[in-house]
Amino acid sequence: GRGVCVCGSPLDPRGHHAQKCPNGGGVHWRHEQVKGAFTQILRRLRHTHVLEETTLGHLGVATDSHLANQRNKRADIFASLSNGDTILADVSVTFPISSDAARLRTRSKTVGAAAKTKSEEKQRKYAVAARLVGLRFVPLVFETFGRPDRETVSFVKELVGIAGSRAGFSTEGEMKAVQARL
Repeated sequence: GRGVCVCGSPLDPRGHHAQKCPNGGGVHWRHEQVKGAFTQILRRLRHTHVLEETTLGHLGVATDSHLANQRNKRADIFASLSNGDTILADVSVTFPISSDAARLRTRSKTVGAAAKTKSEEKQRKYAVAARLVGLRFVPLVFETFGRPDRETVSFVKELVGIAGSRAGFSTEGEMKAVQARL
């Protein structure tokens, strides 16, 4: 017979449940892998300061502001880049297949639709609060089969530009290590 997930649900032969169950470990593992890759890339850039898993309150959302209820929102990465930009990034890995017929129809018509939808959700959750404390929000979203959202691709291109500038990597070897990781 088929196995059973730690959440108690039966595992399907195509692995769809395992790809999206938050209790089975796969979702968390993929999230941590993506977060770790971006953190490593950012830390290898010269003159870049990186914090992992910080709250908006820690970054300056005041308790008396209209955003006080957002002080405890936790983002995956905070980084001040060598180009003067300061970003707040949150990682998500989303499963593109859905048991909801309408959602599946929508996602099957456009390549990357699941990543785009998740990226828009992240923007709604973080962008306004980040902007109010002087940060740019960057959603780092991938579908489980590897497709990144367009904003993620733009950010990777931005990092490549920073890395290629004089403020970037200190050695060609460091640059090649990041290229291999991407």
